Amino acid sequence: MQTFPSNSYFTYPHSNGFTRSGLVYGRLLDKENILIRRDFETGEDTVIFTAPRPESGCLWYDIAQEVDLMATVSGETLVLIPLDEPENTRTLYSAAAGCSLNGIMSLKSDGSCVLLGECRTDGVKAAVEVDVRSGVARTLFSNTWWANHFHYCPHDENWVAYCHEGPTRTIPDRVWGWHATLAPAGRCLFDQQSGTPDLLLCVGHERWCFHKTAALAVAYGDSAAGPRGLYEIFVDGHSPRLVSEGDRDWHCNISRDGAFAVVDTTGSYAFPGKGWENNDHRSDVILIDMITGIRRHLFRTGEHSAGYQHPFHPHPAISPDSRYVVFNDYIPFAEGVSPAVRLITI
Repeated sequence: MQTFPSNSYFTYPHSNGFTRSGLVYGRLLDKENILIRRDFETGEDTVIFTAPRPESGCLWYDIAQEVDLMATVSGETLVLIPLDEPENTRTLYSAAAGCSLNGIMSLKSDGSCVLLGECRTDGVKAAVEVDVRSGVARTLFSNTWWANHFHYCPHDENWVAYCHEGPTRTIPDRVWGWHATLAPAGRCLFDQQSGTPDLLLCVGHERWCFHKTAALAVAYGDSAAGPRGLYEIFVDGHSPRLVSEGDRDWHCNISRDGAFAVVDTTGSYAFPGKGWENNDHRSDVILIDMITGIRRHLFRTGEHSAGYQHPFHPHPAISPDSRYVVFNDYIPFAEGVSPAVRLITI
């Protein structure tokens, strides 16, 4: 197991934080947010980007799968960072006056384009794609409701994933996909109703797959309906598939080959109850076989991890070679207990 410095965090679950030789993690200091590259072979840490600590919480980031190129949003500016030459960091796009950028962005696997959300002065939420070479930006689509969490589907980057953000108990159409020809107006991919409006699966934290054009999402323990747990969602009209039942599942992620998923939980999984009820302020990290749904407990985080704010939710992710799971924990240090990243071998 590797334990990272205090106040460190890993990126959002539907972003890629892994390089071809390690990973990038963030660290929140009193006045700064720094992004640090770790090489797995040497263990060496290198600071690659520094910015004022955001009032909104942190710098999220995404790394292209095929090249060591990273994007982040600092202030209302999209920044592009070559990981081997961080001195050549450059501004790629800035929001217009009065507009704001979603801090979570998505890079195409070859690093050719960046996708991000923009909230405009009229309240419209737009998906904006920026060409890395030219810097030219174009609006793919927009919504008047709160569209959020835009990211490319890794298996088919013509599909853009996004969600209808907001209170999960009242939103019946969380998971959406957009395709220029197959779904030019966007398409809700998960009917969360179960018979009547009073029986709703409360769904969220969708993450699209690497191995096929599909997504994972969690039906939370707060759902009035069931079964709750991890679902697989399709773009071709097939009904969602319950992969594995669980009454405390929170965030989810998947391996590159699609063999395993990983979830964290709202309290220890063995505690009676569902969702946040009767939770012990810890979170379990659980590996799930995507075919059988069988669960294997990997780790139980320290106290307060399940209640800590962004960016310190556990947010587990599986490394590209499926050797490791990385997540955020709540760890005792010499100076006191602090949130930090852990890396464990599967």
